Amino acid sequence: AAELDENLGDGFDVTLVAEDDLLDTVAAFDVFVIENVDTDTMDAFLEERTDEQALVALEAPIGSAGVSALANVRGFDTFSNQADEPVGLNVTQEHPVFEGLAGVGEQIEMHEASFSDVSWFDGDAYSGTVVADSYDSGGFDEFDIKGPGLAVDESERELLVANYGPSGSFADWDDFTDDSHELVANVVEHAAEEFATTGTPFTVDVHPTDDEGELVAPEFVGSSDVLTGENAGVEITAEQVPEDGEFNEFPLDGVDD
Repeated sequence: AAELDENLGDGFDVTLVAEDDLLDTVAAFDVFVIENVDTDTMDAFLEERTDEQALVALEAPIGSAGVSALANVRGFDTFSNQADEPVGLNVTQEHPVFEGLAGVGEQIEMHEASFSDVSWFDGDAYSGTVVADSYDSGGFDEFDIKGPGLAVDESERELLVANYGPSGSFADWDDFTDDSHELVANVVEHAAEEFATTGTPFTVDVHPTDDEGELVAPEFVGSSDVLTGENAGVEITAEQVPEDGEFNEFPLDGVDD
């Protein structure tokens, strides 16, 4: 959690939640970064998660972590093998999570542990789109592609990231690179911005009035009925009704009566 907190932008509040407490806190967060849970917990979590919440599943280099739990529920395979460091991700498609780190055909080193593993998953069986492959050095100067290592599924509001997290592996946090921390922070920010709906929904009732406060159109008329003609596209700002139930009033200039 500390590595994520240090790399996320302003506006994020990172909270570490133990697996035993996960199901009791599902309603409390917009984005869940799951590092290591068992299959039953993941299954129950997916049942509780709403359409406004996003998931980032991580897979430690040795495997058997968040992506593996998700794979067991969804029915696709994950893999891991002893690696020749460095271990990383080879970018195969452009995506915002790689901004400032790597382009297509370039690599992001994830960890440099001298005695560890590399993890990947079955991208053909997974419902999302693979945007990077896992690799290790293969014992040679050039990297050896293992299989999919980062994928995005917009319909499920989730991203999968392999080769990150020390849980159950020989890699310590000190072995993970600054780029790996930045990448995962980018992934979380993307999940929050694109897949998670934050804030409290509310309804705006429009009361079109003139300068004297007199109604110039039917009360509670929809904004689509007001912002027409020369006023189409006029920007308005509405505020949430406060807890005391009193409406916040705001001027709307230029209404065509």
